[in-house]
Amino acid sequence: MANQKHAPLSALKEAIRGFRVIRFTCDGEKYVVEPSELGRSERGSMQLTGWVREGPHASGLWMDFHYWKIRELEILDESFSPPPQAAPVPFLVARER
Repeated sequence: MANQKHAPLSALKEAIRGFRVIRFTCDGEKYVVEPSELGRSERGSMQLTGWVREGPHASGLWMDFHYWKIRELEILDESFSPPPQAAPVPFLVARER
């Protein structure tokens, strides 16, 4: 697993813009997530923030994932509804629940 490449940045952007549910592996654990935001952490590393629908330890909560740890990314056919105040921007989509 250490030799696998991280998820394509363009695929994550597409999922965020299109409000599409994604499935991926991070640190060897499988997740199903509604992606919300892709940006830089306070330390400067790229991270994905999303609403976890299914995860190994918890679901129904917001989590941050280090971009470089995301593997086996799949954009699912399922979409989700953004909140009324959400407005997509070219790279970053931020929402509140």
